[in-house]
Amino acid sequence: KQLGLVALGFAFLHVLYTLVIPIRYYVRWTLKNRTITQALAKTDDPFSTTTAWLNDSYIALGILGFFLFVLLGITSLPSVSNMVNWREFRFVQSKLGYLTLILCTAHTMVYGGKKFLSPSSLRWYLPSAYVIALIIPCTVLVIKFILILPCIDKTLTRIRQGWERTSKPTSNGQYL
Repeated sequence: KQLGLVALGFAFLHVLYTLVIPIRYYVRWTLKNRTITQALAKTDDPFSTTTAWLNDSYIALGILGFFLFVLLGITSLPSVSNMVNWREFRFVQSKLGYLTLILCTAHTMVYGGKKFLSPSSLRWYLPSAYVIALIIPCTVLVIKFILILPCIDKTLTRIRQGWERTSKPTSNGQYL
């Protein structure tokens, strides 16, 4: 729970920093300088629909992921968690938690877009920071996918319901 709240704090800082980037002097200067250079050279950059879709998807996934992350943070507050029953709390923390993880992981993957693991983007043959940041969430999602396979989920559900494996008798009639 505490780790999730720390992650929510970092997500909030990420959102604030993303909103502050366009008003930074360097970003405005670069955009103005590029526009003036293109006007003097009478050239322009062609519109890329692929880049537009990737940027819009990146932003949409980030907004949805952050919204659900805030919802998870609110439901983990003691005053809120005391007002809901166990089934509702478990649904929000489990199902919406995994949906949030999927959205935020997709947000990071779409950020990489075409340059995700291309050799030209690997400086000193090391992956970018966002690729390294995907190791833990992707590992969690792969393990969750394995656990929801019918052959494993059936056994886990039976264990949660109190099932115990019966011991087989040995040759002398005693149980192990």
